[in-house]
Amino acid sequence: MLQHITGDVRFALRLLTKDRGFTFAAVMTLALGIAAAGTIFTIFDGMFLKGLPVDRPDRIVSVGALDRLGRPLQLSPAEFDDWRTATKRFRGLAAYAGATAIIADEGRPPERVTAAYLSAAAFTLLGEQPVAGRVFTAADDQPGAPSVIVLGEGVWRARFGGDPHIVGRSIRVNDAPVTVIGVMPARFRFPMIHEAWLPLAMAPQARDRRRDARTLAVVGRLADDVTIPQARAELDAIAARLAREFPDTDAGLRSGVEPYTGRFSGFNNPWSDALLASGFLLLIGCANVATLLLARAAGRARDLAIRAAVGATRGRILRQLLVENALLSTAAACIGLGLTWAGVRLWIGALPVTNWPYWFRWDFDGRVFAFLVIAGAATAVLAGIVPAVHLSAAGIAGLLKSDARSGGADRRSRRWTSGLIGGELALTIVLLAGAGLMIRTTINLLEIDSIVDTSHLLMANVDLPAAKYSTPEERAAFMDIFAARVRDVAPVRFTSVASAMPFYDAPRRALDIVGRPDIGGGPPAAVSYVAIGEGYFDTLGVHLLLGRAFSATDGTSGHLAAIVNQRFVQMFFPGTSPLGAEIGLTDPNATHADAPPRLTIVGVAPTVRQHYAQDLDPVVYVPYRQDPASVPLMLVRTSGDPSAAEPAMRAALHDLDATLVLFNIMPLEQLLSGTGFANRVFLTFFTVFASFALVLSALGMYAATRHTVTERRHEIGVRMALGATPRQVVWLFTRRMLVVLAVGGAAGLTGAGAGTRLMRGFLVQISPSDPVTMICITLLLAFVAILATVVPARRALRVDPAVTLRCE
Repeated sequence: MLQHITGDVRFALRLLTKDRGFTFAAVMTLALGIAAAGTIFTIFDGMFLKGLPVDRPDRIVSVGALDRLGRPLQLSPAEFDDWRTATKRFRGLAAYAGATAIIADEGRPPERVTAAYLSAAAFTLLGEQPVAGRVFTAADDQPGAPSVIVLGEGVWRARFGGDPHIVGRSIRVNDAPVTVIGVMPARFRFPMIHEAWLPLAMAPQARDRRRDARTLAVVGRLADDVTIPQARAELDAIAARLAREFPDTDAGLRSGVEPYTGRFSGFNNPWSDALLASGFLLLIGCANVATLLLARAAGRARDLAIRAAVGATRGRILRQLLVENALLSTAAACIGLGLTWAGVRLWIGALPVTNWPYWFRWDFDGRVFAFLVIAGAATAVLAGIVPAVHLSAAGIAGLLKSDARSGGADRRSRRWTSGLIGGELALTIVLLAGAGLMIRTTINLLEIDSIVDTSHLLMANVDLPAAKYSTPEERAAFMDIFAARVRDVAPVRFTSVASAMPFYDAPRRALDIVGRPDIGGGPPAAVSYVAIGEGYFDTLGVHLLLGRAFSATDGTSGHLAAIVNQRFVQMFFPGTSPLGAEIGLTDPNATHADAPPRLTIVGVAPTVRQHYAQDLDPVVYVPYRQDPASVPLMLVRTSGDPSAAEPAMRAALHDLDATLVLFNIMPLEQLLSGTGFANRVFLTFFTVFASFALVLSALGMYAATRHTVTERRHEIGVRMALGATPRQVVWLFTRRMLVVLAVGGAAGLTGAGAGTRLMRGFLVQISPSDPVTMICITLLLAFVAILATVVPARRALRVDPAVTLRCE
C-alpha cells in the first residue's frame, strides 16, 4: 500500500507539474480562500476565543442578571453577597467596578491611571500572583480597613522607577494617603486595561445596600467538571428564591453566565459576520476548483479508460485522483499559512494606537494551526470529491464516451458543473450584499458626521473623585468655574461640558412618554442619555431645528427640561412636534424606589451620532447641572490649532485643583477618525471578499463555457454546415448559463436577505434588505455573468465547418 501511494504521489506530481497553468490557478484559488478564512479566524480567536491569559481560562466566566425582557443587568452588592454565599457550582465569585485613581507624590505632577475596585477573592480566582508584595486579603476588603492599593508593573516602573522598596510605601491616591501592598506583573490588567486595584470595600457603590442599586460586575471560576448550563441553572434557582423573598426588587430576574471573553462574540458581533463571509469565500474557491477539475476530467477520460481496461479498480482510480487533490490542497494550505501570517501582521500594523483589552493576542497557536489544517483538508474534500467520484464511477464505456471529439460529455457532469456554478453565484450575491450594505453605511456615516464641524475642536476628560466631589452640586459648580476659567485664559471661541463623548459612547435609559404607555407596543424603548452644559451645540457647530437651547433655570427644581435629537422625533413623534411633551428616563442599573422625574422637551437638535460603530440612536440631552457626571468631558472650540489650548486648560485646572488631571486629550477629528476604524475594517473585508468571489464566479463560468465549446466543436460544425446563424450558436451556450444565473441568483438573494440581518446592528440608516442595494448587486452579477459566458461562447463562431467535418 505504501509503495502504491508513493507511486500515486510521484505520478500526481508529474501531472500537476506538466499542467502548470491549471495547477497554479487551482492552488492560488484555494490558498487565497484559506488565507482569508485563516486571517479572520486568527483575529476572531485572539479577541474572543483565547480567554484571559490565566490558568484554565475556559473556567473563567462573566456572571450577571437578566431582567424579564432579557436585558443584561449588573448585580447590587446585596445580590452579589447572596449569590456568592449560596452557590456551590463555582469555586468563587468576585465583583469589580470602575475606580478613579489619581496618583500624586511630592515633586511630580499628578497622574491618572485606569483603576478598578476589586473584591479580595479576585486575584485568587484568576490564579495570579504579584511580582512584589501581596494581593488583597479578606481583612483589606472590609469597611473601615486601612486604605491599600496594588499597582500594575507598568505604573510601578513608569511612575516610581521600579523602586524595589515600593511595597509598604504610602502614596497619595485621590488626594488621600494609601499604602502600596503589591505589584502585579505587566501581563495582568484585569478586567480590561487596568493598571491599579483598590479593595471593593473602598468603592462608594459597595456601600449602597439597596438591592436594586445594581453597580457591580461579577467574574467567577467554575468548579471542576461544572458546565456553564449547570452553573446557570443553579443561579436561576437562587434568583427564583430571592425573587420570592424580595419581590419588589428581584422579581423576574434570572442569571446570565457566559465565557468572560466570549460574551462579545455573538451573532450580533460583526466579526462573526466577517468569519462567516470568509467561510463563504472558501466555499466559492472550492466550487471554482471543482469546476476546473470537472472541465479537466474530459481530457483525462482516455487515460483513465486505459487504466481501467488493464485492471485498475474503481478504488485504485479514486485513490489516484484523491492523491492529486490532496497535493493541490497541501500546497494551497502552505501558501495560505504564509498569506495568513502576512494578513495578521497587516491587521496589527493597521490598528490605531490605543489600549485594547489585555487579553487580545493575535498569535499563531495550536488552535490556529489546527484551523488551517482542517481548512486544507476540507478544501481537498470539497474541491476534489465530486470530480474524483464522477470519474472513478464512469466505468470504461463511460470514459470512452467522454472523448472530447465526440462532444459526448455526460449529463451528470454538466449537472454537477451547473450546480457548482449556481452555488458560487448564490454565495457571491451574499458577499456582494454585505459589501454593498457596508458601502452604503460608510457613505451615510460620512454624510451624517459632516453635520459637526470637527475642525478646531479639542476635548479632554476630567476625573472628579467621589471622595472630594461627592455631590452633584459640587461637580456642577466646579465644571462651571473651570469652563469660565478656560474662556479667560485660552484663545477659545466656545467651551462646554458634557457627560459623554460624541460619536463614541453614552449611557442608556429606558424611555417613558407621559400619556403614551404603549410606545412601540413592546418593551420600553432605550435612548441614549447625555448631560450637556450651556453652549454645547454652539461648540459643536450645529443649530437646533426646533425650540430653544437650555436656559439658566433649566435643570433646577421645578424646571427639568430635555432636548431630543431628530432621530428621537422620527421614532416617537413622527409627523408631530414633540415640544412640550413630558418624558421619563430610567437607569436600569439604578434604584427604582422613586418614579423617574418628568422632563419637558424644549428643543430638537440635529442627529449627532452618539455611539461607536452602530446605527443612529435616539438621544435625550439634559442640562449638566441636572445630572453632573463624575468624569465630565470638556469641549473647547478654538480659532486656530486646537492643540494650542491644551497648556491653558492644564494651567486653569491646576489653579483650581492641583490634584486633578486632564486625560483623553485629543482633537475631536482624531476621535471621529477612530470611531470610523471599525467601519473601514469591515468595509475593506467585505469589499475584498466580494470582489474576489465575483472574479472567481466569472472565471468559473468562463472556464465552464469554454470547455463546453471545446467539447462540442463537432456539433457546432454540423450546425453551422446546416445553416445555423452566429446568434443561434452563441445562444446555444448562453441559455444554459442564464438558467444557472437565474436559479443561483434567486437562491443568493434569499440567502442575502437572511444573512445580512446578522449585520443589522452594524448598519447605519439602511435596512439589511435594502432594495436599491439588492437590485444593484443583482445587475452587477448579471452583467459579469453574461460577459463571462458570451466571450468564450463567441469562440464557437471561429469553428470552420469544413475542417470539422473533414476531421470526422
